[in-house]
Amino acid sequence: MKSKVHSHLLIRWIFLRMVSLCFLAAFLSMLVQIIGLYGKNGIIPISQLLAWRSEFGWEILYRYPSVFWLNTSDSFLQLVCVAGAAASALALFGVITGPMILLAWFLYLSICSVGQDFMSFQWDSLLLETALLAAFYAPWKMQEPTPMSAEFKKQPEGSLIFLWLIRLLLFKLMFLSGIVKIASGDPAWRDLTALDYHYETQPLPVPLAWFVAKLPEVIQKLSTFMMFAIELGFPFLIFGIRPLRMLAGFGLVFLQLLIISTGNYAFFNWLTIALSISALDDQMIIGLLPRSLQMSLQMHASTLREKLSETRKFIIPGALIATISLGFFANTFFSSAVVPAPVKWLIGLADPLRSFNTYGLFAIMTTKRPEIVIEGSNDGQTWIEYEFKYKPGNIKRMPPSVAPHQPRMDWQMWFAALAPDRVAPWFSLLVERLLQGNQEVLALFDHNPFPDGPPKMIRAVLYDYHFSNAEGLFQRGEWWSRKPVGTYMEARSKASM
Repeated sequence: MKSKVHSHLLIRWIFLRMVSLCFLAAFLSMLVQIIGLYGKNGIIPISQLLAWRSEFGWEILYRYPSVFWLNTSDSFLQLVCVAGAAASALALFGVITGPMILLAWFLYLSICSVGQDFMSFQWDSLLLETALLAAFYAPWKMQEPTPMSAEFKKQPEGSLIFLWLIRLLLFKLMFLSGIVKIASGDPAWRDLTALDYHYETQPLPVPLAWFVAKLPEVIQKLSTFMMFAIELGFPFLIFGIRPLRMLAGFGLVFLQLLIISTGNYAFFNWLTIALSISALDDQMIIGLLPRSLQMSLQMHASTLREKLSETRKFIIPGALIATISLGFFANTFFSSAVVPAPVKWLIGLADPLRSFNTYGLFAIMTTKRPEIVIEGSNDGQTWIEYEFKYKPGNIKRMPPSVAPHQPRMDWQMWFAALAPDRVAPWFSLLVERLLQGNQEVLALFDHNPFPDGPPKMIRAVLYDYHFSNAEGLFQRGEWWSRKPVGTYMEARSKASM
């Protein structure tokens, strides 16, 4: 019990700052679009979902935990985003860090619980799951000391239970991300050609993606192999000896930085980097800093007894979350038969919290890029496009770098185009709002092509998009090439809706 172990005070401080920044980005991103998405005249008004309360009774309060049961006005929607951003900012600056992260968690859960299509992304689930752990790993004091202060080294270590639960979440996230690609049987992953398509077909490419997509196929295959090695192999190193754990941490961070450089995935990759840092320790981080800082930040190793003393403060929530997390983990990787009935009951009880999840993006690689182009007309002959702020439309517009902001309507347009055989219900509502000339929804677009009044009819056309060739980009300024391939939605008028 007296043996020395490496400290994690600096690691915890960095991790909590990154989680707080991800929350801040998430709330500010939602603030600028929540009225158009969920307001009284939005695409999917939250008030309509909560109107089910009278039909389903009080149980719906448990199934959909949310502050919006109190109020669904547009001003209250914005107030929740502002309150979440304020809580995130306070946590960022170390003001009652643990409670502020827990408050941000609940406010974000309030949005996710009733967010339907636009809040169905894996990083929303990951933010909730990470935050629930971070809230109890964080200090619960009025002001958290900064690394340069004398008090910083004197504070107790965080809970060992929650440190290892954070590492377990990192393992689950990364290993599942790799295994779903293998389990899907997708030939693009099996023959290592997935990256031949990925940069062009991902939801929101960045400018660098055009250039990376043109690299030789051998480099694309080597990159795919490297990704599998990191996602499937490195997660196991998290539980190894210190040098292997350090390798895992840096390797996982490296992979996320590569992804950030070629695509817009909101705060997802930054949150994954925060989790990856948990595999490191203070001594490793300090060793990377300039010598002028190393001495002032030098940490003293703690004893295991000192670490366990802080762990005991959160033994009850730690034991509950550990039981549910490990039970959920076993249920995911093995058979549900190995999970005891009481643990299954706890998992079911915690399900509405949306903080225990499975992960795995791009299990099936998209090899084509269909895009839905919305057009309006007053005479049925001349059609004018509605230009989105971020998703591909105008072939001469450079792909934007928009992360950590996530334009959720633009993202859902990508998913809608992948299922052209049925019009998504939310898309029909979007068209209805455009036919009404709804200003809140129009604000989600780059501009209103019908400033004098809404068009008489709207249709949606499917195009096949590809990155342009070198001649198209450098001579004509075209980032994309496209050709029409069909109709997503026949022309509709206000009377037909």
